[in-house]
Amino acid sequence: MQMQRRSGVRGQRNGRGVRNRGGAQKAGDATAAGGVRLDHIDVPTRVWTFAERQGFKTLGPLAQFSEARLLEAGGIGRMAVRQLFRSISSEATRLGYPPALPAPAAVGPVPTGRPRHVPARRPTPVLVPNVTRTRSEGLLEGWQRRLAVLPPEPRRSMELLAGLDGSHRLTFAGAGAEMGVTGARAHQLDERARARLSRDTAWMEEVRGRFAAALAQPRVRLARLAGDGFWAEIVLLPPSLDYFAESVLEVASVIEVDRKLYLARWDA
Repeated sequence: MQMQRRSGVRGQRNGRGVRNRGGAQKAGDATAAGGVRLDHIDVPTRVWTFAERQGFKTLGPLAQFSEARLLEAGGIGRMAVRQLFRSISSEATRLGYPPALPAPAAVGPVPTGRPRHVPARRPTPVLVPNVTRTRSEGLLEGWQRRLAVLPPEPRRSMELLAGLDGSHRLTFAGAGAEMGVTGARAHQLDERARARLSRDTAWMEEVRGRFAAALAQPRVRLARLAGDGFWAEIVLLPPSLDYFAESVLEVASVIEVDRKLYLARWDA
């Protein structure tokens, strides 16, 4: 199975593994992309969980839902619904169906031109099995220390989906291919890893407090966060920060506006 990577080719994420604000959608996208398997594209975790409960395996059944109907289902935020519609639009465009209607409103001006590929800069990680903290630690360090004590499969799944190796984030199908399992299995392993992280309630409470303080405004530039030791390492890995904010905390995403990267609240 060929490994699927989240990249600018599919229109969802640019070369840095984060979203460009822009794109389009149309009613015909449902027909165009309906046969695409959910584990082969960038589907928000909440939408994936809803689809599993409904027994949906492809985009087709989901594409028949209106935004209002998905929100009424419960457990799916407005940002996740809009991301789903962008995925449908991306697949339709990839299959040769030109977009027609504007996408949901962007935060700030829509970037123009082809995004530059900026390789992720990353310090060499030191994974310490003992998660007891003896000094102030950054988000990346704390995350890696807790990953180090997880079973191998959940740990590897989260590393691939989050791009913690310094490369792009993978889809569930891509992570599964890398691990020799199905995309659905990669999703299950990722859920297990996130559940284990959530058990460290003291650390998660501190992390949520840091995110809440940073996002007092609807969005904040990553360059501004870099001066704080808590954020200094993780902002060098925007795809990983995007994963943590989206999939672990479910509060924000990393977006690109005018070639500048921001951490943006979902409720903005």
